Amino acid sequence: LPTGINLPGEKSGLIPDRKWKLEVKKKVWRPGETIIAGIGQGYVLATPIQLALMTARIANGGKKIKPTLLKKMDAKFVNCKEKSLMHVDLPEKRYYKIGEVAKAFNVNASLIRFWEGEFDIIKPKKNAKGNRLFTQQDIENFKLIYNLVKERGFTLDGAKQKLKQDPEKVINNQEIISRLEAVKAELIKIKSQLE
Repeated sequence: LPTGINLPGEKSGLIPDRKWKLEVKKKVWRPGETIIAGIGQGYVLATPIQLALMTARIANGGKKIKPTLLKKMDAKFVNCKEKSLMHVDLPEKRYYKIGEVAKAFNVNASLIRFWEGEFDIIKPKKNAKGNRLFTQQDIENFKLIYNLVKERGFTLDGAKQKLKQDPEKVINNQEIISRLEAVKAELIKIKSQLE
């Protein structure tokens, strides 16, 4: 199917199967063609944008995305953050389940598991069933990682380097950001009460 991108003349891609080959090519599907199609060769037809869109769908849990081409980006659009996700609102308790952490950061649980494997500062406990239990310190560390990767655009390797080179500065900056986010959230709450 076409991606719906705002370009004229976009055509559907093709992922061939037995039925298609018999109808179109009037030939029988051979076992090796399954392997060839599986790696994107043979009769497979896809544009780079179709591949990128499919990859994005897989990465975000199947959510359909419509790509858009921009002629230019307005600076106001780039810097506009109506709602920052960094203000993490979790109740005070000893341990948090992975679902609670994912919801608080507005990310998938798979990203939390991935970051846990990538960053050695995340060290959840595990209960008898093997479920991860994150501490308040883990939450603070997730805030550091989230800020570096999601908000400041660091690569994972870049974030790891930053945390190793000057951890105190990163932590201090994050504490300031957290306080400012809390103040912002409170001001937004007050503003909505006044309206």
